[in-house]
Amino acid sequence: MIKRVVHHKLKRVGTMPQEPVAVDNDYQYNLQRGVSYSKLQSFLSCRQRCAYECQGWRRIESKESLTFGGMFHELLEQLYTFIRDEKIPYGALCKQIEEISEPWIDQICSTAMKGGANGEMVERCAALAAGLLPGYVKYHKDDHKKVWVSLESEFKQTWQGHTLFGYRDGVFEQDKKQLWILETKTKSQISKDLGDVVSFDAQNLYYALATELEMKRTVVGVLYNVIRKPGWKMDDVDATEIKKRALEESMKDPKHFYVRYPTRISRVHLERYKVELKMKLDDFTAWLHGKLPTYRSEGACTGIWNCQFIQVCSTGSFIGFKKEDRK
Repeated sequence: MIKRVVHHKLKRVGTMPQEPVAVDNDYQYNLQRGVSYSKLQSFLSCRQRCAYECQGWRRIESKESLTFGGMFHELLEQLYTFIRDEKIPYGALCKQIEEISEPWIDQICSTAMKGGANGEMVERCAALAAGLLPGYVKYHKDDHKKVWVSLESEFKQTWQGHTLFGYRDGVFEQDKKQLWILETKTKSQISKDLGDVVSFDAQNLYYALATELEMKRTVVGVLYNVIRKPGWKMDDVDATEIKKRALEESMKDPKHFYVRYPTRISRVHLERYKVELKMKLDDFTAWLHGKLPTYRSEGACTGIWNCQFIQVCSTGSFIGFKKEDRK
């Protein structure tokens, strides 16, 4: 546990905060476990946000987009594990996927509910995921031929005095046993420039570096796997209708819902990234030990997704949040 001044607690008078008062707090972040890519990006985006996260603060209720994304990730883990272990013919899988995936979805819902997630939201997200899965299986038929080296695996690798830590969606071999990483994202909007961006995406390079350290093999590329989350209003819609609509529309227009960017890892980009990553990790570690200041980056407050801590920075109130022990 690292103790230092990490954030400002605001005293309230009416609806307006007074001058912030610095208080000592303990970080709930264990460097021995390693530095995840998401934590590093949080630090680079806004140190104040990262400070709240490192203290263990998170929203009590998860956003629907995050719940859906987590569910679909878990579904794909179950799917690829089933393909690898059962070796079921592709045609039979397409015909039976709804029946096969029912217990997977039930298990995922049960886990989410035990974690305190909103029941109605879980039901909606599960229905949407169930409706999108059959079209995904049918459209990405080449997945049936992939040789999976690992699925939903944790990595923890020492590099340049730091520990790289995280979870990969998958690693597979193709084309003369060349090693590729599967990175899945669920998005409501897909930028027209995404294909260019992923060519030097920092997360891809971070995962490629860690995978090469772990497996002692060259990572040839990353298969950036995007599933589009429809922007439908689902609050008052029956789960059965959500699943039916998702199934029909994804089967009708799979190119809209399932987009992939096979991106080869540029050794030039990777070597430059290693230099930059070392500096970023050095800064993060120094900051965590109190050798660099904490400040708010106002440009990170709003965007496509607003920072979840806007309320906290504005009023000092943690209503709607809970603090987890992350020792």
